[in-house]
Amino acid sequence: MSNSWSGRWMLSVISTAALLLLVLGAHEPADNSNEPRWVSLIQLIADPDAYDGRPVTVAGVLRLDFEGTALYYGEGDGANKVPTNGVWLRLEPERIDELKALVDHYVTLSGRFSALDQGHLGLFRGSIREIRDVTRLLAVQESRQLQIERQRREAEELQKGSVPAP
Repeated sequence: MSNSWSGRWMLSVISTAALLLLVLGAHEPADNSNEPRWVSLIQLIADPDAYDGRPVTVAGVLRLDFEGTALYYGEGDGANKVPTNGVWLRLEPERIDELKALVDHYVTLSGRFSALDQGHLGLFRGSIREIRDVTRLLAVQESRQLQIERQRREAEELQKGSVPAP
């Protein structure tokens, strides 16, 4: 009898613990959290209301065009100014000069998303404001070219005898 009771008690404890872990694991941070959450641009475009008011980190192609300062899903979307495939960027005027070198490049940036602010003429799926941490992403081809260039320099130095062989 005691063996049966302890088995049921153990099953009850394990079930309760599993349920508790499931509930706690499904809990998302509060909306007022200041830590940005990584989301894809596709998620922001598809369900802007789910991220309204939240800090986000996202990647896309940066454009700083007149009436089209935005982060786009792809190079073609930015070049052709397809607002439904991007989010408006609410930038302070002093930031524009700072970011010009990143135009037409893939970047990551963090800021607070707004589903209500849809940019110029309300054409975009939302906007990002309070932008910080803008970083250029190196394309695979570029990083490979940098690696080849480094190997070429090392080979030249090795031939000159300035670098000892490994």
